[in-house]
Amino acid sequence: MCIVCKHESPQTKFDEAEARTTYYCKAYPDGIPEAVREAGHIYPKPGDHGIQFEASDGGGVPERWQQSQAEEDKTYNWYANYYAELDMTDEEFTAKMKREHGKNWHMYKKPSRDTFID
Repeated sequence: MCIVCKHESPQTKFDEAEARTTYYCKAYPDGIPEAVREAGHIYPKPGDHGIQFEASDGGGVPERWQQSQAEEDKTYNWYANYYAELDMTDEEFTAKMKREHGKNWHMYKKPSRDTFID
């Protein structure tokens, strides 16, 4: 979605250590959060400075990206949680799983950027 948005910046930064690229735009001048890139940005998101997707050609949102705000928010929240878990220490992740899943906490494995497939 970002590549056809009029707010996207041509600036990118590749982090070799983490093997990922950071993208920038007017809404996120310090880098577009991965959860926003995954979920889309038709509706407001935290920290977007009131700027959402606008097609660079002046058209509307392409049909394949149209979704309700509830659908977009659900996807965003899932990815935001996922990427937050990637940045947790093992201890933080274990504590979170114990809080959220009680006695079944051990069934959940901490995600890893090494095994994440785009």
